Amino acid sequence: MKILVIGASGLLGGQLVKDFSEQNEVFGVDKNDKVDGIAYLDLLQKERIRDVFLKFKPEIILLSAAITAVDWSEQNQDLAWRVNVEGAKEVAVAAKKHGGFLAFYSTDYIFNGKEGPYSEEDRPDPINFYGKTKLEAEQIIQKELDRFLIIRTCSIYGYQREGKNFAMQSLNSLKAKETFKAFDDQFGTPTYAGDLSNITLNLINSKKEGIFNVVGSDYVNRVQFAEEIAETFNLDKGLIEKGSSEELRQIAERPRKGGLKVDKLNLEVGIKPMSLSEGLCAMKTKAAKEMKNK
Repeated sequence: MKILVIGASGLLGGQLVKDFSEQNEVFGVDKNDKVDGIAYLDLLQKERIRDVFLKFKPEIILLSAAITAVDWSEQNQDLAWRVNVEGAKEVAVAAKKHGGFLAFYSTDYIFNGKEGPYSEEDRPDPINFYGKTKLEAEQIIQKELDRFLIIRTCSIYGYQREGKNFAMQSLNSLKAKETFKAFDDQFGTPTYAGDLSNITLNLINSKKEGIFNVVGSDYVNRVQFAEEIAETFNLDKGLIEKGSSEELRQIAERPRKGGLKVDKLNLEVGIKPMSLSEGLCAMKTKAAKEMKNK
């Protein structure tokens, strides 16, 4: 199959390119095209999106690109909307025109975080602008396309040398023997990027459609997440400082009890996602390989 990965230089996008390339023809595009084999595509450029579809004619489109910086989105709502909503709509329209199947990555931030973790059937109620853009994009995709896959996920992590995901932030701080503050009042279901990519491949190969939650199997707060990282990488857990969300005074409100349930994934596909421990061990193995090949 011909697979188009939009957001191919990101943590998830790069893994999707790797995994789908084993048995498919994959074309990766991203606004950051400094990675070898990645072509330039900015979701703000509608003509460029149309050109990419016209030239490559993808059968499957994996849309992982988005502005995910929550506070930045709150302060730059116009641009966040243009990328996350209007960009996603343009991709959906192009997919429909060329007969492609679109898999779109969404987030647990479409929920308010009062009663998480959430199932696919729970009613969305975003409390920040980033969550609103992702929910709007979901609704547009469902309106534009008869066949689609919406994959909701949470706190994607993995090894990426210049990465800014929570696991890399805490790992780098602890390695440098610096204090790392984590919150004990923000809960979620951290998801290893490699596992998310593999499950996506399974869902596509199984011809699944609709909405699926794909997250790690553990429900933890940020302190527990950081402590698990310290244990896995044999670092000083004592450097982790517990705090609350009020202390940081983040610009955008975060769901306190976020995260997602994977009952549907278990029942319909027979998949149990990795635990946090399993994901971090895989991350550690990948980090060791990259350091060896550096």
